[in-house]
Amino acid sequence: MYKSGDSQNFMNATQGVDALIGGFGAGIEAAVQALQERAQERQHTDAMNEATASAQWEQYARTLARENQRLAQNLSNLENEYSKQESKLNSINSTFSKYNALLVARIRKLDDTLQRQSANEFAYNKMRLMLMETLEHVADPLVVNLISDEGQLSLLRKDRDYFMEHQDVRMGVPAVEDVLKLRDK
Repeated sequence: MYKSGDSQNFMNATQGVDALIGGFGAGIEAAVQALQERAQERQHTDAMNEATASAQWEQYARTLARENQRLAQNLSNLENEYSKQESKLNSINSTFSKYNALLVARIRKLDDTLQRQSANEFAYNKMRLMLMETLEHVADPLVVNLISDEGQLSLLRKDRDYFMEHQDVRMGVPAVEDVLKLRDK
């Protein structure tokens, strides 16, 4: 049955199978180890890529935050400037309203003065006519000279020239500087 050479062959075959299995196991272990190393390298590369991407996103977020802060500051500056300009506009509108009120008051006063002057002139003319009629009955040459148009014009011109030289009743329109001085008080 068994021959001594057969058992030796069997042992050699068993040793060969063991060696083959050992080599196969070592090959599998080496392949597993190589796969693990590649997986670790891949994880390391993925971690580095993720860290790089994370750093880029963090940089982008910081850039956006700085830009947002700059825009917020610009908006604040614009709001301040708008407030200043609005205040100036309100001041100009207030000054314009006060100036218009002064002008209207002056015009009303001038209109009233003109009305009174016209009334005085009308009364003077009526009185002159009445005096002329009354004095014509007296017939004194001096009185007739006084009531003549030329005599009256001469006296009126003399009095008018004196008044213009020594009196000033003009109201005048206020200057903007004067109105601004009134506003600032």
